[in-house]
Amino acid sequence: METEGLVVIRMVWVQGDIVMWPVRNANGLLCCLAYYTVLLSSSSITVNTALLPLGSAGLISTWLWLPLYATLVCLSAFSHFQCMTTDPGFLPPNSIPPGFQSSSRICSKCNCLKTMRAHHCSLCHKCILKMDHHCPWVNNCIGVRTAKLYLLFLVYLLVSCWLSVGLLGLKVGGCYWSYGELCEAGRDWRVFWGFYAGFMCFTFGVFLGFLLKDQARHIITGTTAIEDLQKIAYSQVTFP
Repeated sequence: METEGLVVIRMVWVQGDIVMWPVRNANGLLCCLAYYTVLLSSSSITVNTALLPLGSAGLISTWLWLPLYATLVCLSAFSHFQCMTTDPGFLPPNSIPPGFQSSSRICSKCNCLKTMRAHHCSLCHKCILKMDHHCPWVNNCIGVRTAKLYLLFLVYLLVSCWLSVGLLGLKVGGCYWSYGELCEAGRDWRVFWGFYAGFMCFTFGVFLGFLLKDQARHIITGTTAIEDLQKIAYSQVTFP
């Protein structure tokens, strides 16, 4: 069984295309559209209503925080796009080794050999090597090839969200406690959008914190979300 599994894994890495088109799933595509909409709107609001006014008032250095914030937002968007368009480790269909007789490890939908820790995704319609879960926010499965990209996406977006919350909170504090001139430029429609960006960033920041905690725990323990739910532990694994 181990030999056949290694053969299939080699087929995934050698023959499989790393870059792919996004999965054709309406809910996943809507989630991705919502993510980019919230990311662009919240980051733009944070820059125009908090970061630039704080820099003009001398509370922060615009030359330091603006490039840092823009870099985090761009890295978040780039890692999300990569995770969305990267093959997570699809097992090639109709790839049963010649002479293989066991039916317990054959996927009836893909007609492929399911190695250890491989599972069939009903949304991607393929078997995924070392599948963790299917994430609608990246419209892709988190597998052996996308686990790192998914982790980077969570880290970049989490830091971006809490940096936005910090900048918006500093703007409110400077407005009401120390620098009254910051309020003069904010007594218009930007107040509403500032609260909108703060609420969205705070909500996503808390949500991402829980996701990152679970993902870090799976990395440390060497397990996946599916194995965690099924209470499966692999003490000795010779291939993913």
